[in-house]
Amino acid sequence: MSRTVRSLLQRRSAAYREYLSAVVANGQANADSTGLHATDVHALDVLQAGGPLTAGQLAEKVGLSTGATTRLIDRLEKLTYVRRDADPQDRRSVKISVTSESIDYLSQVFEPTRRQVGELLQTYSLDQLEVLFDYFVRAAPVLREAAEETRRRNRDGAGRAASPSAER
Repeated sequence: MSRTVRSLLQRRSAAYREYLSAVVANGQANADSTGLHATDVHALDVLQAGGPLTAGQLAEKVGLSTGATTRLIDRLEKLTYVRRDADPQDRRSVKISVTSESIDYLSQVFEPTRRQVGELLQTYSLDQLEVLFDYFVRAAPVLREAAEETRRRNRDGAGRAASPSAER
């Protein structure tokens, strides 16, 4: 990495951290407006974007244990956000999908975010948008792999203790 690129990244890291903080705060605000946990809303978004998934697939995509995912699905099903359907290709398997009512409801919840981000994106040129979306496409698997590495380290006992001052 060149000195110029390293200098730019150091100067702009605070802006990137602020962006990530805003994304998390927005997700929490959306969850608060539904009365759900942020993880529940994240799972609904994953299901809405990815179509029906098995509980195991949902657990993997959301980063929860299978037990926690089962409890999440139970909560969301009781509130009619999701339903369980037999997989037409494998009757032994069950697919979880978002109900049409929850899609309509969540569209209303996310409307301010979608509208305001859409307005912001319209201020960029096509070339700038190509760069932005290239970053999104390339960063998503990198962030997922980093999350998985963190989970592996924690499973292997190499993660940090609950407190920075606690002994390892």
